[in-house]
Amino acid sequence: MGALWNNTKTAMLMGSLMGLLMGLGYMLRGPQAVLPALLIGGGVNIIAFFFSDKIALATMRARKIGPQEDPALWQMVERLDSASRQIPLRVPEAQANMFIVAPLTGRDMAKLFMTHPPMDERIRRLKAMG
Repeated sequence: MGALWNNTKTAMLMGSLMGLLMGLGYMLRGPQAVLPALLIGGGVNIIAFFFSDKIALATMRARKIGPQEDPALWQMVERLDSASRQIPLRVPEAQANMFIVAPLTGRDMAKLFMTHPPMDERIRRLKAMG
């Protein structure tokens, strides 16, 4: 139920922003500006949806860190992974996104709905970068 409510709130926010932009276009340039305002607003929403993670990383000036630069960080990630495999957590699906290590492991079809790759895949990718 929580995921449905979050998606509903997001859709309402994006719809409100689109309506605001279209109304502003109508007020400033008349009815001929509604369609361009709709297209611009839709483009901004699509860009924000698909690139929000990259925008956040660029804003924080994030950079890749190799195992030689911060071995303690790499060891911590590997410890979290091994601990999550030893002690499985019983967590409601709506709260699974609040954990650093995903408590719900996706298999087969469930993998299509995972928000993050499995921890072993993340570690493999990190090692390939370093």
